[in-house]
Amino acid sequence: MMETNKQKNNGQLHIYRSMKSNHLTQRFGQSLACAKTDINGRLKIPTTVVSKWNNLCPSGFKDFYKLIGMKSHNGTDWACWEGEPIYFKVDAPCEWWVRNEIDADGGQGIDVFSDRPIDIGDLPDECGKLARSQFEGNYWEPKYGYEKGKVFIKFRWWHLSKSLVSDSKNNVAGKPEGYRECKVKFGDLIAFAGNSGASSAAHSHENMKIVTNNSCTLDGDNGWNGAVDDSRYTENVFVGDVLKVKQKAMTAIELTRKVIFEVQQFINNLLVNK
Repeated sequence: MMETNKQKNNGQLHIYRSMKSNHLTQRFGQSLACAKTDINGRLKIPTTVVSKWNNLCPSGFKDFYKLIGMKSHNGTDWACWEGEPIYFKVDAPCEWWVRNEIDADGGQGIDVFSDRPIDIGDLPDECGKLARSQFEGNYWEPKYGYEKGKVFIKFRWWHLSKSLVSDSKNNVAGKPEGYRECKVKFGDLIAFAGNSGASSAAHSHENMKIVTNNSCTLDGDNGWNGAVDDSRYTENVFVGDVLKVKQKAMTAIELTRKVIFEVQQFINNLLVNK
């Protein structure tokens, strides 16, 4: 089960599970992967990744994250079946634009960006000076969309078998200059999970980063390529189940409104015919 830290989540950001499968195999900060090295002990490309066994790497392999210059794993890994649907799991008061990515190992991924800064409550401990400066409003000009106490955020999915969303267009006709076409909303089907790139089995690698208004990652030197531990914002509930609950709540609200309307009409008729 994903551990949560709700007492620190006093902002407007809520994250859920993006797949129906519930098999968390690696948390933020763990180091459970090894990669094959060449005769000089350097990462061999294309990358071959295997899981550690009893916290040890097999002969000819080294800790994957140290080989690529990170302290440890910079997200969460969710084991799944090849082609399992992935849904957009983030509920926040913004719209979202999209960029597809492919890395040197052929890994396929999606980056999804907030179109405005979000109040996420307390910043994760992994944030550095730049993210904290954006949050504290020290030098970011409001005309570029920055607001004190809020930050722009990005979510990433990797090792996909197929993306189902196209890149967002910039400078859309009829919109302000710099506007990016928003392509995703909470609960949308965005991709199929897979095993592409530096991966040992089908899974979804997911993480969160603090970014600028034009998508540049902040504090990329924090030891996790700018990623932060998002567990304080996360609840281990499938996003589809959250939507079902919300739909039931909305149905109940609409029914209540209809009853109130009918009662009011009945009273009005009585008064008119009195």
